[in-house]
Amino acid sequence: MQPLVEGRPWGGVTLPVGETRTGEWGTLRLILRRTAGELWIQQQRSPEPTDPDQGDWMRFAVPADGAVSIRPAMPDRMLVVSHEHRYHLPPRRDANVYVRIPLFVQIVMAHRRLDTVLLDLPSIVLSDTWWGSFTEGEVAYWLSTSARAAVDDTLFLPHVGMCPLRLVNESTTSLPVERFALQVAHLSLFSDGKRNWTDEVQVRYEDSPDGSEIRYGDEPPAEAGPADLLASPRVRAGRRLHVRTFDRLRSLSSLGL
Repeated sequence: MQPLVEGRPWGGVTLPVGETRTGEWGTLRLILRRTAGELWIQQQRSPEPTDPDQGDWMRFAVPADGAVSIRPAMPDRMLVVSHEHRYHLPPRRDANVYVRIPLFVQIVMAHRRLDTVLLDLPSIVLSDTWWGSFTEGEVAYWLSTSARAAVDDTLFLPHVGMCPLRLVNESTTSLPVERFALQVAHLSLFSDGKRNWTDEVQVRYEDSPDGSEIRYGDEPPAEAGPADLLASPRVRAGRRLHVRTFDRLRSLSSLGL
């Protein structure tokens, strides 16, 4: 079978009627087959490939002149991230960290200026977790990859977006940085052709009931250099919003998570 997208992980798929093609992102393997009036899609998970004829197909009725593409997207839930090394951020100080975000893979059918997402799948299966207290919170993904203080080229993969995060402690007390919540649905994704970056996120902690102030850069971070927009945010938001990012950490710790 031929690859879905020639020479790159994302983009348009040339899939003539009667042909089958495959692609891989993280642990996700996708097999696409085109018939006269349908698009057949099968998903598998690494490590062992299986015979497509032995697997289950999802069949979508699609227009004959519709164009298929593979697009990246941010995860559809908040991420709960641990830091590589636990530390305390003193009052009026800031720190930079980097978070590797496993991307979702979207199969999109474009027809008459209308894009329809047929499937929206994680490149890596993420674990469910709870961010909040016993009485208040939301379901999130637990990210097994830790936040880091520095990055190098070995950490960049086609199915991963690197998020630069600036933590600012504007409270009068020391802030323990162990785990924090990251609202990834509002992030854009950029690419320089080899590396994927999100816009920079600044988290300003003030020990307020309204939570931390989150600021989104809305452009490629300085570390990325020249980069093009690869994917828009799942959910458009203002450049600033308030979200409980650190203060629920105490609730998570009390739950033993």
